[in-house]
Amino acid sequence: MFLLFLILTVVNLTVFFKKSQLTHQGVFTKWRVAILESLLTVSFLTYLFVEILSFFNIFNQICLSVCWFMAFGFTVRLANRSDKKEWLELFRQFTLLKKNYFWFLILFLTLGLAPLLFLAIYNAPNNLDSMNYHLARITQWIQNQNVGHYATNHPQQLYHNVFAEYLLANVLLLTGNDYLVDCVQFSMMIAALIAGTLIARQFGLNYKNQLIAMMLMFSLPISLLESTTTQNDLTAGFYFLAFLFFGIKFIQNQEFIWRDALFMALALGLGGFTKYPVFFFALPFCFWFGIVCLSKYGILQSLRLLGLGMGLIVLIFTPFFIRNYTLFESVLSPEMSSLIHTENIEASQHGIKESLANVSKNLGLHLGLPSGSYNTAVESAIVKFNHFLGFDINDERLSLVGKNALFKVQFFFNEDTSGNFLMLFLLIIALFLLIFQRKNSLELKLYTISIIIAYIVYCSLVKWQMFSSRTQLGVFLASAVLVACVFSRYSRFPRLLLLYFLLLVSIPYIYGNPMKPVFPVNYLAKKVIHYIPSALAVAKDDPNASHYPESALLRKYYDFSKPFAPLKFTPDKKEKVLVFNTLDTFGYYRKMEEDVFNTSRFQQYFMHDPNQDGYKDFELVLQHLPADTKHLGMIFAKRVGFYHLWSMFKTNRGNDIAMKHVLYAINYEKLPNVEKPFIYQYIISDNEKLIKDFINPADIASIQRCGEFLLIKMKQSSDKRYTYDRPIEGKY
Repeated sequence: MFLLFLILTVVNLTVFFKKSQLTHQGVFTKWRVAILESLLTVSFLTYLFVEILSFFNIFNQICLSVCWFMAFGFTVRLANRSDKKEWLELFRQFTLLKKNYFWFLILFLTLGLAPLLFLAIYNAPNNLDSMNYHLARITQWIQNQNVGHYATNHPQQLYHNVFAEYLLANVLLLTGNDYLVDCVQFSMMIAALIAGTLIARQFGLNYKNQLIAMMLMFSLPISLLESTTTQNDLTAGFYFLAFLFFGIKFIQNQEFIWRDALFMALALGLGGFTKYPVFFFALPFCFWFGIVCLSKYGILQSLRLLGLGMGLIVLIFTPFFIRNYTLFESVLSPEMSSLIHTENIEASQHGIKESLANVSKNLGLHLGLPSGSYNTAVESAIVKFNHFLGFDINDERLSLVGKNALFKVQFFFNEDTSGNFLMLFLLIIALFLLIFQRKNSLELKLYTISIIIAYIVYCSLVKWQMFSSRTQLGVFLASAVLVACVFSRYSRFPRLLLLYFLLLVSIPYIYGNPMKPVFPVNYLAKKVIHYIPSALAVAKDDPNASHYPESALLRKYYDFSKPFAPLKFTPDKKEKVLVFNTLDTFGYYRKMEEDVFNTSRFQQYFMHDPNQDGYKDFELVLQHLPADTKHLGMIFAKRVGFYHLWSMFKTNRGNDIAMKHVLYAINYEKLPNVEKPFIYQYIISDNEKLIKDFINPADIASIQRCGEFLLIKMKQSSDKRYTYDRPIEGKY
């Protein structure tokens, strides 16, 4: 119910901004612009509410609800009564669309957006990054009633940009549960589509070509897969596109309009506060907009614009940077010499060759197809190109690699690493056509150049990572508009056919997301191609575990004398069918046959977890805990994500539960949130050695093994914490 105040505030502001627009634009355009302005305003209010309530240590449901109730009350007066004629005019405009396009929109809403909204609401949040830090950090904010830093075994929860989580925290607190938390990214996808179509309109595209831009953005695999998660790339993508729209609108105005300048600067600040790459992507556009502003409006107005942008960025980032500097002695992240340093994602060597090397590798993230021979050939070409430049493909100066994250061209179908092959292919075609097209506006050419420079800047400053395809989403969203602009120049281009094609290629990603499948598309696809794994990962508790090595057919192709039984050689087509059927009979693909309708919510939480049966283990923990237990200490070595554990604990014991790390690096001792009392009698752990090394056996009443977890009961309730001042062997 409390969330309704926030939603109605968005509606009220949309009505207000629509009424206050002075330009003569179409009905659709006015409403779309008003929606962007409303979302940016509410985003800034969200920032203010979180930081102010956090400062006074009252970031809780009651105080946050009061804030949004006040915002709702104020915006009601701004909106007054909306004219019914305006709403009727909006709906009348739909009837003016050509029937073919009208029915396409109906199909798009039915087969595209509706199922994504259903998944966002019905399925529990389960993305691995969400468990590890997006949502995990929010549990501590709620418990501490502030967004200050806290003790953790995963420092990324502290220094990774936080604004997307401010939005998520508002939803979690106002609703009291996580049923709508995935809707934040879904809403941001809709907002990004709106912003993209408005950019297309600024370049002169009619509604048919704007629809092409919309579908090009919508059909991006990583966008579709992320739209039902609590990740932050779509959120960052929206703010980036909003920045581009208001920036392009600003430089196209005949006079200096502060309203557009304000929203341009606000979008940039909030985008960077969501994800730093937004600043990298925006850099060439800032130069473009700045030069136009200087030549069009003079140096004084340009300095005012620069002051506005810098002022907003300083305002937004200052509290976060203060928290970082207090703990890390750095505004960005822990220094390399720090005990809690975990990663260094900035490229440590720069130059033309280095940029070319990383551009090639980053493009490789989007080139994978479900063809082993093709992927090997592309990978080989990229490796040779890097060697030609003088770099090893996994050079740690340019790449953030690990034993399971080495460079490899492959086809991914998941929420973290899926590439955008089709978009990249269409973009290459569009860039080629653009060279030969005449009469393209200077603005479109500068837009194209800015996109290319933005990608090069990103690749030059940030190390390659196998997860970077999603970080690059903003550039691909902006590129979709460029492709639509280029294709729009051809009057005979089959626009409607392309729209249906883009909807069609989106279907597998909507209905077959491995983390929340409506249908077991992953299993069905493997069955069609008779996919067999390159190694067998058989769970120890699999009832058929002993049958695998007993099968003569499987022994022929898999080496069971080695860990994970690697494939000796690839069987021919007929034998491949037999191997697949044998594995299928043993239930090897059983997990892939599951869908959202035959899994419990607790089970859904663990769909992306390294231990997919972890919910069963934690249910055992809950069974062994006394009914009045509300606090649970944590001592984890390998496990860094615990939101799903917290949510299960909260569902089982009520809203006043708390889970906190009681073993942590000594660096955290000085934090105010660590100094707060936390009385507990039970500790959950995943590492027996840590318990032996840090807890006095005389203090332990019992230790219960619950699958992955150890449940330690202390003889007495206490507020005791355990710290270490040197790296712990084997710890994450």
